Amino acid sequence: MACFGELLRRERELREISLSEVVAATKINLRLLEAIERNDLDALPGGLYNRGIVRAYCEFIGADADAMINAYLLEEQERTHDRGARSDPALLRGRRAAPAAPAPPEPAAARAAGRRPRGRTLLALALILLVLAALASLVTFRRGRGAPPRGPDGPAARAPAHGDRCV
Repeated sequence: MACFGELLRRERELREISLSEVVAATKINLRLLEAIERNDLDALPGGLYNRGIVRAYCEFIGADADAMINAYLLEEQERTHDRGARSDPALLRGRRAAPAAPAPPEPAAARAAGRRPRGRTLLALALILLVLAALASLVTFRRGRGAPPRGPDGPAARAPAHGDRCV
């Protein structure tokens, strides 16, 4: 069976797309694309970045991104399992450890239903703060209009009455 990197390289070559075209379109570093095609997954940054790189690469060359990401994840899982087997002292002594059953992948719809997108939450928070600031401003403005003007002689300077003389 061909490894993940070989599958990607074949897909790209079948479509007659050069790596430099992929780099120009996706802005993925050439070193990372070459590492993927060599199946040198240890040279990749790791985590979600790897999935994003694979997805962008596949979408540009027209390959099925979800299938290739699954192939990448399977390859990564096999590598991790192999590393664990080499470093497990029980296996080195000839004993077999019980294999851990991998959790089934959670569907995207189920993941999305469990949490709100971060952008919507931030937008809602910003709107709430804006409304509170507007209300505080309105209250301050109304309080300022209702108070009598202050003069130099006290709380409210008394206007001279009709018969009073100004000195």
